[in-house]
Parts: sequence; C-alpha cells; structure tokens
Amino acid sequence: MDVVLVRAAQRGDGRAVEALLGQARNQIFRWALVMTADSDEADDITQIVSLTLHRKLKSFEQRAAFSTWLYRIVRNTVAESRR
Repeated sequence: MDVVLVRAAQRGDGRAVEALLGQARNQIFRWALVMTADSDEADDITQIVSLTLHRKLKSFEQRAAFSTWLYRIVRNTVAESRR
C-alpha cells in the first residue's frame, strides 16, 4: 500500500480512505479465503475487516508495513469468528 495514501487516510481524507479500502479489499478477501476455505465466510470477514480498518486506521503507527498490520486484523477477525 502507498504510504502517502495511508497517511492521507489517517488525516481523514475521505477520498484517500475510499482508495485505501478499494486497494485493500481484494487482499483482505484472498487472505480470508485462504484462512477459512469458504468464499461466503471470506466475504463476511472482508466486510468486518473493512469496517475495522476504517475504524482503527488512525491507530496504525507505521512501525511495520501497512500490509502486515492489515494481515493481523484479518487473522484476528478470522480467529474471533471461529470462537
């Protein structure tokens, strides 16, 4: 993901948030599909993660790559859905 786009989204730029979510959506779905082996569940996870990403974007501290942070959100969401 583009660091400039992430920073703009963190500042509240609505277009940047939309663009970031658009770029991330396919990756989120692919990770969720691998983790769940079910496309319907992967769709549900993608929706939840998209909302979580929007809500928690400002907490991303850029200590690691954005994709690493996003992967952890997907992994945690899948784990939570299994409980």
